[in-house]
Amino acid sequence: MCTIAIRKAGVTKMQVLNLMQKGKILGGSSHLMESYQCNESSSLGKNQDDYFTNPDILDQIKEAIDILQKCYPNYDHVLLYNNMTTHLKHAEDTLSARYMPKTVPKPSSNWGIEVSKHNPATGKLVHHLDVIVRKIKIRMRGAQFEDSKPQTLYYPMDDPNPDLQGVFKGMEVILQEQGFIDSDLCDLKGKKLLVQCNKFKCAPGEKECCICQILYNQPDFAQAESLLETLCQA
Repeated sequence: MCTIAIRKAGVTKMQVLNLMQKGKILGGSSHLMESYQCNESSSLGKNQDDYFTNPDILDQIKEAIDILQKCYPNYDHVLLYNNMTTHLKHAEDTLSARYMPKTVPKPSSNWGIEVSKHNPATGKLVHHLDVIVRKIKIRMRGAQFEDSKPQTLYYPMDDPNPDLQGVFKGMEVILQEQGFIDSDLCDLKGKKLLVQCNKFKCAPGEKECCICQILYNQPDFAQAESLLETLCQA
């Protein structure tokens, strides 16, 4: 279920956000908003419907957006969702420093994001022996430099070194290219950096305590949108 809050004329976006934070929109008590609901039901269990997954949610929101644009073309629409995992799903190639290797991997074990394999014709998952979902590796999307120029995370296929062609660069090279560390893993102040803090538990407020934390806090990593956000803002 999604609640669709429609902003009336004369109401600023800041007022809408304030009402959202105070929880007044969902209760229907706000005189500034009109609330509607888009519902879909499914039956779970053997020989019944599957679970309501992120693709189902995206299909539902496409229908809701189509209705809103046709029926209320002169309004700004705010679509409210909670933070369930199915709502927060990102694209499979979204930037993430979580499992990145420190150094350049060997060509025979090139790094990529492991995802479930889908049949290109039907879109359904491909299983091994009808039980285990097959996995494949895909490339992570490119990052950006501070001047918004693109930064590829993989060496080009025409790299002079054949052992590097198409291979993931590793966190060290990525941050060296961005000017955060030197070849000795020292920051601009000459401080030697760890690859990651103990058990990934960085001190509160620290943004440059380790290589992982520096990369994690880069805008294109930290501000990655969910599939739901991308669809709603398109």
